[in-house]
Amino acid sequence: MAFTLIELLVVIAIIGILASMLLPVLAGAKMKARYTQALSNAQQVSTGHKAYIDGNDDTIVALALQQVTANPLVLQNNPNITWWYDLIKKEVGDTKVFFTPNTQGITIGMNHSELGIWLPDNDSPPKRKLYESVIQQPSATIVFADASWMSGTPAYSADPDTWVPRDPSSGSQLWRCPNNMPFYADTTSFGERVYGRHQGKAISMFIDGHAEGLRPSQYGFQYPIGHPLALWDRL
Repeated sequence: MAFTLIELLVVIAIIGILASMLLPVLAGAKMKARYTQALSNAQQVSTGHKAYIDGNDDTIVALALQQVTANPLVLQNNPNITWWYDLIKKEVGDTKVFFTPNTQGITIGMNHSELGIWLPDNDSPPKRKLYESVIQQPSATIVFADASWMSGTPAYSADPDTWVPRDPSSGSQLWRCPNNMPFYADTTSFGERVYGRHQGKAISMFIDGHAEGLRPSQYGFQYPIGHPLALWDRL
């Protein structure tokens, strides 16, 4: 039986309504799948770093060393610098987990300078090292997290959940914490910060080897060193 024009229009309208209802559901499912994959990757990075600590006399990986890297994961302007991810890639195994889909380069940054020490091999002996044994609460101390260069607005002291990246698809090898003043407050030249890349959540990796998603406001940047809610510090 042939459909009348009105019946066809009704069918088309119903299909349009169903599509408009399904698209947000499908988009939400896709974002959830990306988040789940990112969290799984972060867990592998976090577990690999814990293996690095255990295999290197309790030493937390340096943020960067002054040395040449063989087959670096990311080509840098200065080839004499080896970043933390190249230092732990053997323990992590699959280096693909350092990269987030639809982004440029590595989007995971290390906590600097509370945990990530910059170029310790430049120091006079004894060289600076940071040991896991000095971390008072390893399960509540964030060492790696989603990071990006920020645009400079709003100010560093504002709500961290509103920090805006210069390029959402780009990352940073580090993120700065409050004890890194004045660089922490400088969003022009040193604007590396935690970024809630996954619907407002930043994948966060802890010293004890676990990973979870947290909003940047949950890091406790507004609290001083030693505060129980300051997840960025070692005390």
